[in-house]
Formats: sequence, structure tokens, C-alpha cells
Amino acid sequence: FCYGCNAKGDIFTANHWITGAPITGIEFLLENVYKLAKRFNIPYDELDLSQEQIQQMEEFRFNKIVADAIVTVNERDECINWTPEHAEARGWKKSICKKLSISTVSSYNKLLKGLQSLTGYTSERLKELGITPDLFGPDVLTFTMFDHKGRPVGFSSRWLKWKKDEKRPKYKNSSHSSVYQKSKILYGLHTVNRSRGSRLDIFEGNGSFVTAYQAGHTSCVSLCGSQFTDEQVDLIQRLGFTNINLVLDSDSTGENQMDKYMKKLSGREGLR
Repeated sequence: FCYGCNAKGDIFTANHWITGAPITGIEFLLENVYKLAKRFNIPYDELDLSQEQIQQMEEFRFNKIVADAIVTVNERDECINWTPEHAEARGWKKSICKKLSISTVSSYNKLLKGLQSLTGYTSERLKELGITPDLFGPDVLTFTMFDHKGRPVGFSSRWLKWKKDEKRPKYKNSSHSSVYQKSKILYGLHTVNRSRGSRLDIFEGNGSFVTAYQAGHTSCVSLCGSQFTDEQVDLIQRLGFTNINLVLDSDSTGENQMDKYMKKLSGREGLR
């Protein structure tokens, strides 16, 4: 953590700052990770990665840097360029926001500048990678999206000033990332404790999950406000769940969707 510019990173970022070691691409492995391992006598096997694997590794690392940056605090636990105000208005504690990387960025330009230092990317490249004001800024509440392994794959934002009949959409999702496929993600699945039983409660929106998770619910996820897809059901079953409990919103849309999914899933073998 730098007390001068409030930037925060890991040992690889520090090595990038001090020696100029690459922070992205296959060079990140060869000239940063491997060299640090040799310096500290850490045994390792060199990886034979495909170009696709290298690209995915780079995206996961980049998303992790961004996810950490939007909830950075100093040694007094004071927020650096973000506020939990809008999350707290929904009853979510600051500690939960930090754990799930949920925040409202106070200054988009300040975040952009900080990420330039953390990643070595230009501001233009960062924008190409999806760091835009409609995903990160004072007018949105930003959620970090994780896959079931806990890897950050993208981001989703809720426009705080949204009103009915607005032309601008209420929600915005990352579109730049090859590792973020919304139809295959269930928000909060990485937090689920599968040892406690085989039932999984499925909420409609991200906010419902956060509220339940904060209250101690360890076997629930949300659909991110979208459709319940075959890919998501396949994932749930692969992870060992045999009983799902649909807890959609109690409005006409939620009730219609409930009926639709009940019919769709009724023929699934091994699923109740």
C-alpha cells in the first residue's frame, strides 16, 4: 500500500513498480512470477500454456486488480476512492461490501489513474477492457461477478438514479471479458457451503443474495436478474445439488418466471 498515491497491489505489482517487470501476458509469468520464485527459492514447474489459457489468466488477474481497487482501504480502514453509503442504505455492512467487492467509486478519473499504475495499461486500454463510467462511478453501485471457483470474471452495475421509463438501462454488465458469460454464472455461488446439505435457494436479484448472505445464509445464489439457463442448471447439478428452491421476486414477473422454470425443470433427472 502506497501512502502517497493510495495505490495497493501484491508482490507482482511491487516488482513491476520497482524493476519494471511485466504485469501482463506470458511475460508476466516468465519475467515476473518465475524470477520472483527463483529469488525466494520457491520450487515451481514451468507451465506450457496455450494462447487461450494465457488470455484467460490475464483477464482473471486484471479483474482481481480492479475488484481489489474498488474496495481499497487504508490502515485506519478508511475507504480510498469509494463509498459504502449506497450499499449501507440497503442494509449491507461495509465488511460485506469489502468481502464481495461491492462499492460506489467516488471518482472515475481517480480510479482510472490508479489502475494505470497498478496494471501498466494506458487509460485508452483500460477503457477498451471495460473500465467505463457506466460500470464504475459515483452514480452506480458496482458488483464484482465471480465464477463458482471464486475468480472475478467481470462486473455489473446498478444505476442509482434510475427511474421508470428511463432510456438508460437500470443495469449494465461487462461486455469486454471472454471469461464472463452471464448465462453460465450464478451470483454468489463461490460462497456456498455445499457440505451443509444439497438444497440451493435461488433468488432473482443480486441484492437479495447479499441480504441473505449477510444474514448467515450459506446456500443461496441469485440469477443476476436474468433468465435461469440450462447451463446454470447443469453447473448446479455438477456441483452436487439435487434440490433447488426458487425464491423469485413476489411480483407478476417473478410469479410467471416461477411457473416457467417449474415446468422447464420438472423433467430433470436427479433434481427436485
